[in-house]
Amino acid sequence: MIMMDWFWHDGHLSWPLFAVLVYTSLIVLGGDLVWRTTSGSTRKLALLVALVWLLGVVCIYGLAVF
Repeated sequence: MIMMDWFWHDGHLSWPLFAVLVYTSLIVLGGDLVWRTTSGSTRKLALLVALVWLLGVVCIYGLAVF
């Protein structure tokens, strides 16, 4: 039941899912800004963005569950 509440609650998107969607869009925009303004390996940037995103999603999930 906890996973159902994580995605959908009382006929609306739940706050954790909304937070992940907003966080994901901000990470994508931030990654794009860094990619456009710095020179470096695209692979390293993609790995860094993925790690930051994963850490944030784990934190959001942790706050939502506990």
